[in-house]
Amino acid sequence: MYLDLGIDRIILGSIALQNPEFTKEMASKYPIVLGIDAMNGMVATQGWADVSEIKATDLAKDFADAGAQAIICTDISRDGMLSGVNVDFTLDITCRRTDMSDKYFELTISAPAELLEFIADLVSTLTHDAIEIGDDNLIIRSDQNLDNLQEDINNLLKKLNVDIALKYDLRELENCDWISKYQEAITPVESGNFYIHPSWHEPKIGKINISIDPALAFGSGHHATTATCLDMISKYLKKNDSVADIGCGSGILALGAKKLGASSVDLCDTDPIALNRMEY
Repeated sequence: MYLDLGIDRIILGSIALQNPEFTKEMASKYPIVLGIDAMNGMVATQGWADVSEIKATDLAKDFADAGAQAIICTDISRDGMLSGVNVDFTLDITCRRTDMSDKYFELTISAPAELLEFIADLVSTLTHDAIEIGDDNLIIRSDQNLDNLQEDINNLLKKLNVDIALKYDLRELENCDWISKYQEAITPVESGNFYIHPSWHEPKIGKINISIDPALAFGSGHHATTATCLDMISKYLKKNDSVADIGCGSGILALGAKKLGASSVDLCDTDPIALNRMEY
């Protein structure tokens, strides 16, 4: 019924675990997207209320093989709390998808800056692919050819009696391991006695190691202010000192102080993302 009304994708969640055979049958016949919530790698259902004994990666593979068009995954304790992407989990899910194309399509739509939001809203009614809004263009990427999207946009503008000169640039590009690209771009930082590294890099012998994956909360060690503060506490903090980390962000300075022997460390911030990070 819903497909007859013009809906072109259906997202299924908890029912995939409760009735897997039905869900697989639907995935083989209709454009199904599977939404998976996970807690510590296990599938969570009923609005995160129940945690099953089924691995999220196994469920994702089963339904990818059954024909699901896409898999949407959320690690509740990381992505769900805005404390940063769980890279290892995302990589594991991605590696279990066996149907990733070697190519993808990128459509760039150039338009006057003041009309970009309008064009983006219009495009969002025609496709479920992600839309990137730049300074003077929109970029849509898909594993499906986007030739028809250009025609659909022009037809819709005509129906709305809107005269806008849009410039299209459609390219077919080589796909790659995007997770590895991201990891390669994030490098460890040395500051004072500290070695700040993401989880996919090994600790460094002879240094005080702090493992932090870059996220939305400020403080990965790459900014000069953070690096300078780490250098200063390396030089001047004494064992059993009390420390207040004001505007703690990711908590990197508090972690450093604790590792140097501070007896107590208090943290505060006004940023809700940082507060969620600290609670986690």
